[in-house]
Amino acid sequence: QIDTDETGIMVRTDTLGSLEALLSIMREKGIPIRSADVGDISKRDVTDASIIARDNPEWGAILAFNVKIKDEAEEIAHNEGVEIFSDPIIYRMIDNFIEWNNELQQLANANSMADLPRPTKIEHIPEYVFKRNKPMVIGIRVLAGELKPRDVLLTENNIRVGTIQQIKYNNEAIKVAKKDQEVSIAVRGPTFGRQIKKGQQLFVDLRAKHAYKLITDFVSELTEPERAVIAEMEILKKRAGLKFWPFTE
Repeated sequence: QIDTDETGIMVRTDTLGSLEALLSIMREKGIPIRSADVGDISKRDVTDASIIARDNPEWGAILAFNVKIKDEAEEIAHNEGVEIFSDPIIYRMIDNFIEWNNELQQLANANSMADLPRPTKIEHIPEYVFKRNKPMVIGIRVLAGELKPRDVLLTENNIRVGTIQQIKYNNEAIKVAKKDQEVSIAVRGPTFGRQIKKGQQLFVDLRAKHAYKLITDFVSELTEPERAVIAEMEILKKRAGLKFWPFTE
């Protein structure tokens, strides 16, 4: 096993030769590597990556070259917002990661209201359960903010329960669902009835730095329901042990 940067992505390959080749390309491109090893992706690998994903989502990723992803590990990855990149062609896998990483880097450094994620809360519509898992597909109502693909859903106990894969309105895929819209969502990770219950309300996880930016610079541009969501999230984060949220991660 190779441990390098304190913050970075995880790499798993089938052979030492492919690992060395992948690491060489990544170093040329300036991609930080937190851990690199030979072997299949385990639950522990994803759990380690999820710790990074919570504070730095743009580095909460695993590159998996010619290795298997254990079922339990894949479920945790979807729940926690850990992105796993796998492709038989190394350069294409790295390019896919870089494209994804660049999008999240832009979001991480957002300074304008237009670029910042809005505080978001949704509610399951009890009569709409289309598919229970892999992915779970249910109908929801947006109570506040804006819901987008790749958003990570959060319970009132600060437990991540899945990643939005797709949003549909009138059978058409859309990029954003806004307040009061009723849409169907495909969610990777949870099973309906286990992690997500009938009629449950859920939050979209919000980075502390974004919440702090919103309440210090743009509070007048937030709607009343959005301000209420931040207040609720502050309570649930502190109840989970994050005493200084949103002033620090």
